[in-house]
Amino acid sequence: MSQVSTERRTSSLPGAAIVRRIRRLLIVALAGLLLYSTFATASRSTCTDDVMPSCMQIDLRPSPIIVAAVVGMLLWALTRVLHRADDEAAALRILDRTAAVMAVLLAVAAVVSQVWMWSVPLETWSGTGWFVLPFPFGAVELTTY
Repeated sequence: MSQVSTERRTSSLPGAAIVRRIRRLLIVALAGLLLYSTFATASRSTCTDDVMPSCMQIDLRPSPIIVAAVVGMLLWALTRVLHRADDEAAALRILDRTAAVMAVLLAVAAVVSQVWMWSVPLETWSGTGWFVLPFPFGAVELTTY
């Protein structure tokens, strides 16, 4: 490996490791939100042939609460690093743990939303009664027509 490529990877800038971890945290947040918004978007519909034909459609969308939680986690981690980290190792731990918790939150939110979406007995639902929404993991809209 040449010395030039080694120098590009290791910076002599004080705190370069922390800056790299912050960059990684931002990438985890943005990529995670992109994947979450992709997987937490779905739609199902069904129509009945009763005396009065009717159709129902459920639309699942990403929850703004999850997006706000990710932004809050980013701000919390950066504030915690600034105010509580005594050294570089402590700052890196805070950033790494936040990235892990963020990734788990987004994955759980996407999975819970999809499992809920496909477990609603839409075909046998009479339009009365209730069913549990995947709050706060996904935003749901029910349309009857």
